[in-house]
Amino acid sequence: MRDTIFSHGWYQLAPFSYDESKNRLTFVSSVFGQPKSISVRETEKSIAIESDYPCTEMEVKHAVRHILRLNEPFEDFYEQIAGSGYEWMAKERLGPMLRSPTVLRIS
Repeated sequence: MRDTIFSHGWYQLAPFSYDESKNRLTFVSSVFGQPKSISVRETEKSIAIESDYPCTEMEVKHAVRHILRLNEPFEDFYEQIAGSGYEWMAKERLGPMLRSPTVLRIS
């Protein structure tokens, strides 16, 4: 998860905040209407998810999968980089980049 968070500078911009001492990413998501603060941190075997606001498990999982791209396959990407010198990325399961919880529209 840390590699995804640090893949570019999103984690430094609102609605994200990152607590290095706790290896915890916090963001605001309004995927299902009301804005909710959600925190994620990597544990030994999985990802721990916390929210300060009442949310359903489905809402939280949807938001976390979306920003960390957990529901997207990267096998095609790994096949494309075979023989390119970047095979280490496939071995480390790298490729996903942190994504904003919402689309920014400027009128």
